[in-house]
Amino acid sequence: MEGNRRAPRPLPYATCNEDEQDMAKGLKAGDKVSWKSHGGEAHGKVVRKLEKPTTIKGHKVAASKDNPEFLVETEEGKRAAHKPGALRRD
Repeated sequence: MEGNRRAPRPLPYATCNEDEQDMAKGLKAGDKVSWKSHGGEAHGKVVRKLEKPTTIKGHKVAASKDNPEFLVETEEGKRAAHKPGALRRD
């Protein structure tokens, strides 16, 4: 009776763990940070904390108060959103 199987239910959005919450509380606009990138390691600064869904360069960012992300900008002016756990303070 394979035809009667239900599709798996989608998992709810994950919330930040304690380490990410601590990092999220500690970061603010202007802080210098680094993160892993497909080209190695990127460096830049925090532009602002995102706490609601938004779109950056056509990509949806599912940020919320329980699951914040940070808008960061590289030294070359490129912008991206990252979860707190992906950022390291420089």
